[in-house]
Amino acid sequence: MKKEYIAERISKGEIDIENDGTLEQLKELLTLAFPKDHAKLSGSSNIYGRSHFCPDTWVPFKTKNRPIQSVKEVFEWKPERGEMVSVKLNYIDEWVPRIFLAEIIGAFRPFMAVRLGHEDEFNDGLGFDTINWTQMKKIEATEPKPEEIKHELIEVKVTLNGENINPMQFTHEQWNKIISNQ
Repeated sequence: MKKEYIAERISKGEIDIENDGTLEQLKELLTLAFPKDHAKLSGSSNIYGRSHFCPDTWVPFKTKNRPIQSVKEVFEWKPERGEMVSVKLNYIDEWVPRIFLAEIIGAFRPFMAVRLGHEDEFNDGLGFDTINWTQMKKIEATEPKPEEIKHELIEVKVTLNGENINPMQFTHEQWNKIISNQ
């Protein structure tokens, strides 16, 4: 949920917010909604919203006056379709970057992402393949994104009795695994 969108709705008096997150989150949201209001925030009220008398300021409320939006939900991270995320399966220790597509509530592998190697098709709006994952988290800055991973290909020519057989291509990592197993 975009903080700016929620802050705009609060500033217009369309909704109030429920103080169910941290004091810092509440302050950030109220500051976005009412940048000119520098009132001290104690966080002692359960509901905050636009003042009926002075529309450029926020006030605490004891009762619900408008529809309520949870502060906690505003700051809870949920990826959007097309966003880069880190995913993994329970039995694999490595987190890998993928393009997020959807979450399927109740599924054993609820996080659907674009299958590796199909990023261009997804970005071009063409047909692409998917894969589901058991775990997902926000991508860390230290993890390379697929477009940052450089794959150099090695062409292997195989000959049989002097005749070339279909060449195969491997990444350096794959080739090193192949030759290290010999």
